[in-house]
Amino acid sequence: MIRPTRGLKVTLGLCLLALGLVGASPAHAVMHWNVAGAQLAVSTPVEGALDETGILHTNIGGNAVLWECKKGELVGVTLETEGKVKGGHAKFSECITKINGVENKACEPNDGGVNPGVILTNPFDGLIVLHTTASGEKQDIVEILSLVEEIVAGVKQEVLARIKMSAVCPIGTNIPIIGKLTIIDVTNGVTNGSEILKEQLTHLIQTGPLTELWALSKTAEHVATILGKGKVNLVSDKNWSGTPD
Repeated sequence: MIRPTRGLKVTLGLCLLALGLVGASPAHAVMHWNVAGAQLAVSTPVEGALDETGILHTNIGGNAVLWECKKGELVGVTLETEGKVKGGHAKFSECITKINGVENKACEPNDGGVNPGVILTNPFDGLIVLHTTASGEKQDIVEILSLVEEIVAGVKQEVLARIKMSAVCPIGTNIPIIGKLTIIDVTNGVTNGSEILKEQLTHLIQTGPLTELWALSKTAEHVATILGKGKVNLVSDKNWSGTPD
């Protein structure tokens, strides 16, 4: 359960946050999670919600498009042994669509006509990894990988989500969000990812340095960007962290 009085929240960039190859390549290391001072040995549920409005920005048909969501949560997501994350998915609600800065009611996300204002990601898994930047800096990040692959624009792609809208929306009715996502811990304003190594009740997250996302297709016009931060915690309300072995 989310406990608002303690500010326990998270982002989409769950969706939930949170894998591209921009600049340097990641060096995978064996990691593990810690809970209350001990190495994680059993599956442990996590929860979260948006800490601020989540925004997904792209361009479609020459139009600047923003999807803005006031709320977000993780559904069925757990920490696993060996530094893994198992989904689950991220659910975003109270979402609107802006085209060239103006809200367009016909393009309100509706989860296939079932849930007005809702964007639901596909199931995903994750893994905590060590990334080395072009300058040689080491960063601990979490890779988020969609478990759904589809043929998009003639190519098999990892589809993180589909934003479904009404049949009269001028930019389309079913927009695939493709590519790869990483999440980095920025708790206490630290942006090098080291905060994930500290046992804390909540961890503030945002999209990480290797994220590459597109809407519709992998073209320059359709590059997508996620803005916003959130907080994630354990359902058990215990301190937790990640550790490289």
